[in-house]
Amino acid sequence: MADTAKKAEEEIANMAANAGSFIEKNKPLVIGIGVGAAIFIILCCYCCIKCRMKKKKKKDAEKQKLKGNKESKKMKRIQPSKSERKVMEELGTIKFSLSYDILSEFLTVKVKESEDIPVRDLSGYAYSYVVIKVLPLHEHDENVYKTNFVRGGYYPAYGDSFNFQVPKEGLSEQVIYLYQYELNRWSKQDGIGQLTYEIKRADLLKEKVGEVTLTKKLKPYDPLLGLEKETGAVFLAMEYDRENWELKIEIRQADIIPEDEDKDKCHSYVTLTMLNKDGEKIDKRKSRSKGGTLQPLFEDEVSFSIPDNILPDAKLLVKLKMKRMLRPTMLIGKYTILSTNDNWKKLVDTEYTEGWFSMMNKPKVDK
Repeated sequence: MADTAKKAEEEIANMAANAGSFIEKNKPLVIGIGVGAAIFIILCCYCCIKCRMKKKKKKDAEKQKLKGNKESKKMKRIQPSKSERKVMEELGTIKFSLSYDILSEFLTVKVKESEDIPVRDLSGYAYSYVVIKVLPLHEHDENVYKTNFVRGGYYPAYGDSFNFQVPKEGLSEQVIYLYQYELNRWSKQDGIGQLTYEIKRADLLKEKVGEVTLTKKLKPYDPLLGLEKETGAVFLAMEYDRENWELKIEIRQADIIPEDEDKDKCHSYVTLTMLNKDGEKIDKRKSRSKGGTLQPLFEDEVSFSIPDNILPDAKLLVKLKMKRMLRPTMLIGKYTILSTNDNWKKLVDTEYTEGWFSMMNKPKVDK
């Protein structure tokens, strides 16, 4: 028995030695077989995973059919990044010039060209044009002042001039509105963008000013811009504590201009939103609701914490709102107190100001 076991051990040792010598002699072949086996296993795993994913996708599609085509929650959360939004907001520019003849009191507006206009109809049949409006000069003027139509492109050149008689006493009050439009082959008018420019900024009444040429960026299209009407007013008293960086605002009262029956029965309140110089919200406050009157007396005091180095450039958005039974809250009017406002300058200089602020709102459009 001992001899048999010894012989078996010797045979195993010989086999191991032979295997070792075989591997050493055929090392590349052995490595190739090992790599091939590993690749085969990986491919098998990949195919199995892919098959399972296909089956799952098929089941999900069947479930979706049974539930109906609903938007995915994941898709709802997808929003463009800040850089993408910035690109999306680029609407091009309009180059125009202004001149004023003091003797004849004629204001000349020349629309020269548009640049980088986003063309929506790429068929080649679209036309671009610009509409000019001067407010308050054209507030009751039903005429439409527009340039000639230019075949679609990113850089339409117009070169059209318009003369408007404006008394020099009222020239500084005028604001120019330029609307960029596109007219496609289906006669559909698309508003691309618009811009506003206060004529007083051009100093046209100064001697030897001549023609002032400007290039301004277009903003999103809003046909009701500039047509806002006064719908009421809010009285605010503001006091700033420079040591504690605290701005106290007393929302004293409001005066609502009646236009319909709803306002006579309304429950109104005021919201105040503090904004930084970039228009970003710092904080928001609101008053109590007062009902059954067009002259609500609030006498509410709210406060904002705002550093004294931010206060000079800050803005205050004032909104007068109305609560309605079983209906959404309605905006009566709003007003933004800018850093250039006389009341705001007084607040920064003397730490106190008070006064009435007109609430403005756009007219309703019949749908």
